[in-house]
Amino acid sequence: MSYAIAFSSAARQAFERLDVEAQEVVLDEIDAFARSADLLPNPPLPLTLDHETHVETRVAHHDIFLRLEYEPRRKLMSIVRFGYHSRPKQP
Repeated sequence: MSYAIAFSSAARQAFERLDVEAQEVVLDEIDAFARSADLLPNPPLPLTLDHETHVETRVAHHDIFLRLEYEPRRKLMSIVRFGYHSRPKQP
């Protein structure tokens, strides 16, 4: 069973500054975590997962950093921190 996905206010604001192509890749990764969350350890308290990834789009390279918390009892995965560093592609 998949988890619902929520963003903290600050994480949503940072996410929305990414170009749309990078947003799609990041959402796919978050969705994959949510689909497989029941395979992760299942303690009664929220568990934190830090994830780093690199996304290359037509316009830029993005290094992306996420902190996710998942709560098995509530079937909720929250993106509590979202950061990135972007640099334009060279022509």
